[in-house]
Amino acid sequence: MSHHNSRHEPHSHDRHDAGDELSPKEKLLKLLEHWMKHNEGHAQTYRQWAETAGAQSMPEVALRLQEAAEVTVAVNRQFEAALKCLRKTEGEK
Repeated sequence: MSHHNSRHEPHSHDRHDAGDELSPKEKLLKLLEHWMKHNEGHAQTYRQWAETAGAQSMPEVALRLQEAAEVTVAVNRQFEAALKCLRKTEGEK
């Protein structure tokens, strides 16, 4: 499944590679940073639509979208923790 980014260009999750020339750790660093930024954009969009739904008398939809934003932020906290662990292991080469 693909979706559009903020510039309305096609975006496929299948293309999230960081290049074959990088080590697995380097790829993970780049991927985690990318995923976090990507999720931040999604969370912001969910919040905006939650606000719109609330203003249009759709409180249940607004609540679900707000909850989706919160879950997305929670996923990013896991990515941040993984990134911190990965950076910590870089010094242990």
